[in-house]
Amino acid sequence: PEGGSELEKLSLLLDLQARWGEEFTANSTIQRILQSALTVSGAERACLLLRRAGEFQYSAGADASGRTLSEEEFHASRTVLKKVLDGGEPVFMTQGLEGDIAEQKSVVAMNLRAVGCMPLRRSGSGRARLIGILYLDSRATMHTLSGLDQRILLKLAGEAEAVLERMELVGVREERQRLERELELARETQEGLLPKRIPEFSGWHLDAYCRPTRHVGGDFFDFIPLPDGRLATMIADVSGKGIAASLVSSSVQGALQMMLRDGRSLKEAFRSVNDYLCERSEEGRFVTLFAALLSEQGEIEWASAGHNPAYLSRAKEQTIEELGSSGTILGTLPSEEFGLTHGEQTEVLGPGDLLLIYSDGLTEATGPAEELFGEERLLELIREEGVTGPTGLRERIL
Repeated sequence: PEGGSELEKLSLLLDLQARWGEEFTANSTIQRILQSALTVSGAERACLLLRRAGEFQYSAGADASGRTLSEEEFHASRTVLKKVLDGGEPVFMTQGLEGDIAEQKSVVAMNLRAVGCMPLRRSGSGRARLIGILYLDSRATMHTLSGLDQRILLKLAGEAEAVLERMELVGVREERQRLERELELARETQEGLLPKRIPEFSGWHLDAYCRPTRHVGGDFFDFIPLPDGRLATMIADVSGKGIAASLVSSSVQGALQMMLRDGRSLKEAFRSVNDYLCERSEEGRFVTLFAALLSEQGEIEWASAGHNPAYLSRAKEQTIEELGSSGTILGTLPSEEFGLTHGEQTEVLGPGDLLLIYSDGLTEATGPAEELFGEERLLELIREEGVTGPTGLRERIL
């Protein structure tokens, strides 16, 4: 019979499926599918088109002699492709082209006498997820396709669908692994910018904790020894999460370190960071910041740019004072409009007093019932555990 016996044709599928089960290599499997389609159909050329950026583009091709075709060597009939895309059904014209297809300039130029074109879809997803096309053509007539021939070709198209899906899954997995490696590197870089250890500072017990919601985030804290003997401490929250926020937080942290070590006041440092963000960062990227300069005698000079209120627990009075925002969020107003409403402020801590500064990652954490941790719960813990010092309070909060 034309094109080989039915048993020979079926053996193509059995051999393909056996090799598919033994070892999967996308390129070799696609080439086997193309060669099998050429054998069954009697076509001269076969190619696989894949959807990329909304268009179907050449992916692989072969001719009846077994030679791999390059993209430059292959030109498909756009009219046939459009007919398949519009109708969603296979087109087989094996004994001569019909109707408007035969009259197309591209078809005449290529001297085509026969074409076969089969849509490849993601399984069960319908026309909306057409992912590729299996295309055959010939300058001579192709085999007269029996019902079995057409079913075999459609089965080969189905095998091509499975290959594409598997390629897509492999690609997604590889992309995810690449992204995870990049995120891990970003996490290690960001952690490297945080203090390696909590510093010793006479008269104070210090503690700190930071864990991003994702691999990396926009929150950071720091301790910076200053030339005048004081210790600067700060916590900041950059809007957003992920790598973009971590890059901004790293640059802000570096700028603050440089300016404070250079003897700048909190007011000057805040203004400089605000100008930097307004000039360099993308729109909608802003920073809240709380910073305090600690002295060994217990005096603190502090300022807050739109940050969560810090809490100052007084051991002797058994009260909790709120240190609220003293200025505008950084990165929202240009230099001439930015300012610290109340400027820098000063407090004096006595024995047993405790200062807690934090970001909204704490108070906006959610429990199993999606309830917020909240400020009231935090204040309750400060009342109960404040006397244990910063380490005991941290452990209880966590």
